[in-house]
Amino acid sequence: MSYLVPAAGLILMGDSITSGTIGSVGGGGTPYATLLAARYAIENRGIGASTSGDWAANPLNTVNPSRKPVVVMLGTVDASGFGHPGPTDPADYLTNMDTLVTRAIADGAPYVVVMTPPPRGEGDASASELDRLAAYRSAIFALCDDFPSVAARLGPDVNQLLSPVEDFVPADGTHPNAAGHAKIASALFEIFQLLPFGVVEANGSFGPAVSAGSAFESAARGSASLSKVI
Repeated sequence: MSYLVPAAGLILMGDSITSGTIGSVGGGGTPYATLLAARYAIENRGIGASTSGDWAANPLNTVNPSRKPVVVMLGTVDASGFGHPGPTDPADYLTNMDTLVTRAIADGAPYVVVMTPPPRGEGDASASELDRLAAYRSAIFALCDDFPSVAARLGPDVNQLLSPVEDFVPADGTHPNAAGHAKIASALFEIFQLLPFGVVEANGSFGPAVSAGSAFESAARGSASLSKVI
């Protein structure tokens, strides 16, 4: 099997789900960033307990002299307010993500793949937290629709991709388990095959295939079937 790889590598931005700080020690299995690193040159900038506001506030987060594509997933900590004065209002979340993506592109990223934030494990979150996550999901759709398609690309709809029952660590309900991380990695891999990467490499598999197929460009740019892209 051949697959496309960006010559410069990839930058991952996010919270502890991206950084992998909860990893196998916390029952989370192999983080999706580690799974991706088996195929790609990954620069993991994930920061545990970080929010969209934290990322938007620090211009150094997006410095990118090698012009690497960027992948972003934020929202879990925004929704809970963990370690912060409170949760992030959905309008502020959209503004923060817009700032982050705009700055990443200005700092050299040829495009930014933006994922929706994951759900929470079954029974772990309040109704208001789940409402915020749903609003953040809508904000990501709106954000990607506002950018030229070559700049901000809608990535895996992780909010719908992961099962609250099957794909989270039971002990905390926040971090994906091995199956959840594998789904994210596989979905990103499928998305990457539809992006303008220039180097072809060969073989390898993450595990269960999650198909995006040719539906990505039509569905991910605003059709009614957005939640079914993955």
